[in-house]
Amino acid sequence: PNLTQRGALSHLRVGLAFAQNYGLNPAMARHTATVALLTSGIDARNDRNADQLAARFEKDAEFVNVSGLWWHDRGAIHRAHPDGFDTILSELKITLLEKQVKWIS
Repeated sequence: PNLTQRGALSHLRVGLAFAQNYGLNPAMARHTATVALLTSGIDARNDRNADQLAARFEKDAEFVNVSGLWWHDRGAIHRAHPDGFDTILSELKITLLEKQVKWIS
């Protein structure tokens, strides 16, 4: 599944503030927050926890899954996941093999 830029940026801002409060330079803080956002999404997915997964998104977030199905807000994202967690995705486990962040600008 793909995170929309809007939902991801909201969580990134919170993570950046947290990291900067602990004295990380801005580039390291941004990297740390981005990796934390990614890994928390993987954890929510692997735990099959729709509440935790949906909580990572803004109220009006957009979500497109790997099949091309599109949901247009946090509530729809939340409602869509339990069925998949219990059926087709029930044995899927995501493993992060490498952490690399590249910024476009």
